Amino acid sequence: MSTQIVTPSRTVDRIGDPVVLFPGTDRYQAARADNTPDHYPAAIVVARTADDIRAGVRAAAELERPLAVRATGHGSVVAADGAVLISTAAMKKIIIDPVRRVARLQPGLRWAEVIAAAEPYGLSPTSGDFPGVGVAGFTTGGGVGWLARRYGYAADNLISATMVLPDGRTVTASADEHPDLFWAVRGGSGNFGLITELEIRLVPVSRVLAGSMVWPIDRAAAVLRWFADHAEEVPDEVTLAPVLRREQSGPVLSVGFVAVGDPERAVVTLNAMRWAGRTGIAGVDGVRSEGRLIPYGRITIPGTRPLGFEMYHELSDQLIDVSVGAIVDGTANALQFHHWGGATARPEADHGPVGHRQIPFSIKIDAEPGVLDHLAWSATGAKFLNFLSDTSQTARAYRVADYYRLRELKRRYDPANVLRVNHNIPPA
Repeated sequence: MSTQIVTPSRTVDRIGDPVVLFPGTDRYQAARADNTPDHYPAAIVVARTADDIRAGVRAAAELERPLAVRATGHGSVVAADGAVLISTAAMKKIIIDPVRRVARLQPGLRWAEVIAAAEPYGLSPTSGDFPGVGVAGFTTGGGVGWLARRYGYAADNLISATMVLPDGRTVTASADEHPDLFWAVRGGSGNFGLITELEIRLVPVSRVLAGSMVWPIDRAAAVLRWFADHAEEVPDEVTLAPVLRREQSGPVLSVGFVAVGDPERAVVTLNAMRWAGRTGIAGVDGVRSEGRLIPYGRITIPGTRPLGFEMYHELSDQLIDVSVGAIVDGTANALQFHHWGGATARPEADHGPVGHRQIPFSIKIDAEPGVLDHLAWSATGAKFLNFLSDTSQTARAYRVADYYRLRELKRRYDPANVLRVNHNIPPA
């Protein structure tokens, strides 16, 4: 039997028709200020139901304005100036089916709420590293997190998406209904419709081995070289997140880790990495470490908010040396390395357009512009949509053939490009 969990909203009350906020009112200003980036929509529609979203779509058509949508605002990259902005932050219903291992989610939810709802059943979503991220933009943009190497991207675990199209129709896209649209929404972001509900696959994860190891900066290059050479051998159940960062005491290398399944498989990997960081004849590794079995929802390993993001076919010695040097000389605040691989590189045959699955490494970069340029010289130029703030580079998140297929589908479902306040894919 399904269990329904309804989370109350803190947004403005609604009586009858949807609340529509216009410039010049206190409510509009409060709602406008609660979004990033700073923007000035022509109107803000506070949606609580799918009917409210449809009303917002009609309003945009009547006003001949573009449509924008915001749930949590976490992944917003384009200001909705002059657009009709539909806020779905109040749409927070969750339905968990523990027998089928499925969750039905409204678009205003954050992953923390979904994790809490699934946890009593020993299940988890393939959510992001940060539980405050919204479910809709994360999933339709691809979605990579601690469980991705074992279970694939969030987009790979999408079963269906119900959405309002720019022409006002409501459709459900799945493998059996509108399969072309289902393909597009699993990585094509918000270019094709406004999500009213996602149905996602849950995975049998309740507890994980999580923690971190921290080395002094003089051991960082050796540990990163081990990571570069042996990442392909790391079990899919183990995710490592090496971060060069600056602490109050000085620069360090911190390696966060999360493992599902048998903890012993993770221990073998962690011991090998620890051995790589030993020093001198005595074999002293200088590492301080901690790790324990915890509920999946309590992972607190810090990440990096990137100013830049690059993908690499390999982590060369020169790239590692440049990265360590930038932390030492203070031109970089943090550099987070990631090995993708695992299930993300072995998708099912009918997977969506999330691109560049065969590129194994990436770096999130919080550094001065000169460092960004230096680290880009050996990069592939490929991007991952969830980590892309420069919307002029949206095409780089896809394979060429997939991008043109997305443009053809955009012409079919949104020929006027009404949904363009986003990582826009223009109609062909």
